[in-house]
Amino acid sequence: MNRLFTVLFWVSIVVSLLTAIWFVLHGTLYFHTDIARDFLLIEDIVVNKKLTLIGPHSGGIDGVFHGPAWLYLNVPAFILGRGNPIVVGWFWVLLVLLSLGIVYACTKKLSDTKTAMIATALYGLIISDSAANLFNPFGAVLLVPLFFYFFIRYMQKQKYTYLIMCLFFIGLIIQFQMAWGVPVLILSLPLLLYKIITKKKFLHIVSFLVLFIPLSTYILFDLRHQFLQMKSVLIYLSHSSTQLHTNIIFFIGGRLQDMFLSLLNMLALGNSSLQLFFFLSFIFFIYYVKNRKIHLSPYLLYFLYFYVGYWILTLFYKGTMWGYYTTPFIPLFCMTIAFLFKYIPKKLKTILFVVIIIPLLFINVRNLFIRNDFYFKNSTDLWRSYSQQAKTIYDDAKGDFGWYVYSADQYGYSPKYAMHFIQRSNQNKKGFSFEKKSTTYLIITPSSNKYTNATDWKKDKIYVTRKPDKVFTFQGSYVEKYRLSEEEQRVPSANDLIRDLIFR
Repeated sequence: MNRLFTVLFWVSIVVSLLTAIWFVLHGTLYFHTDIARDFLLIEDIVVNKKLTLIGPHSGGIDGVFHGPAWLYLNVPAFILGRGNPIVVGWFWVLLVLLSLGIVYACTKKLSDTKTAMIATALYGLIISDSAANLFNPFGAVLLVPLFFYFFIRYMQKQKYTYLIMCLFFIGLIIQFQMAWGVPVLILSLPLLLYKIITKKKFLHIVSFLVLFIPLSTYILFDLRHQFLQMKSVLIYLSHSSTQLHTNIIFFIGGRLQDMFLSLLNMLALGNSSLQLFFFLSFIFFIYYVKNRKIHLSPYLLYFLYFYVGYWILTLFYKGTMWGYYTTPFIPLFCMTIAFLFKYIPKKLKTILFVVIIIPLLFINVRNLFIRNDFYFKNSTDLWRSYSQQAKTIYDDAKGDFGWYVYSADQYGYSPKYAMHFIQRSNQNKKGFSFEKKSTTYLIITPSSNKYTNATDWKKDKIYVTRKPDKVFTFQGSYVEKYRLSEEEQRVPSANDLIRDLIFR
């Protein structure tokens, strides 16, 4: 049985590696709005020499931004690849592999080798598919096991170095994902202060100053901008506290549903049968522990404290809880499941491991050879599609030209970055963004939104009503080419077009 366990572990690692490199190996990546926005921000740092103290918009509260850590983390790969997303994609694969190593090392130090192997195998099969779709929350996913390790070590040993590292990593996590890092920091403080006070380690309170290092960008930005982010948070909280939800029971019920389903969805990769298996396993485990009067280890109790406490704190936030808010829990989920194996009779451990791993292996292998083939043929949200579109424009243009972008979200970050990237290898001709020239291209991704469409956008924003001189059709998008007269060029486009990254 031990040999079977070892074989399944290494098969899981190999499949995880293949899944992680699949998209990059085929020369394509997801390139949706958030990822394209990050590339435009990194381009601002590297190409335009504009250092930044903030990262992308947090998405939940107006006027609040993530830190710039994710941007600067990707800068070396961006420089090495001269802005090519495929090269950065290989760097993302390395980050995923590093993440597996961190989960293994932290779990092994908290428990033993076999527990670490279980946690790493589970985590690899769950997280590796995201290697083609990384943006700032993954920085938090990467660091969460280190925060958890140093937090537990400090609670056990009360060494100030553990406290410093714990606080430093939670500060870095806030840089990458505020929606996870801030609530967990709030939850950490009572336990850490309680341990400091009860153990009379009062000098350890000085360690909290280490938070100023990872949070310094927020502080400097607010000092330069009249405390914009702090005011935005205070306004949101004051408004939220006076605004009762229309149906408070429905709201709390929704949060409870999210609390249970988000865990099951992450573990089971959306597979309903596997979700049911995990749910029944948890019910059986609770019965087993209660019936045998087993005392749970502090690792499990701390995980429950952070997980349940996190969802309680989200009651103060009335907005949508997007899935990527809670992805940093994934490595902790996997570590926790591995810790649970310690309570299972020795003869059942390998059997249960097989029952969990085999379906996850099947899902990953199926995705590699079935779903990904469909994805390559039908998805439009790919770097390959956007770069091909931009290259077609530059190949067609005989000289300088103007271009505009229309997309449903109005930002158009993905085709914008592709145009910037292809421009750098076409120095003999220049594309002028959002300017009318004698040759002008309109890059259009059709929208199903009834409140906005390309026809109205051309008429009301670009002031072009006639038929194009030429149309290039792509998967899910098209480009219209116009040869504009001097009179048509003199009619300026609307001033409210989103031309830059002001909305981040």
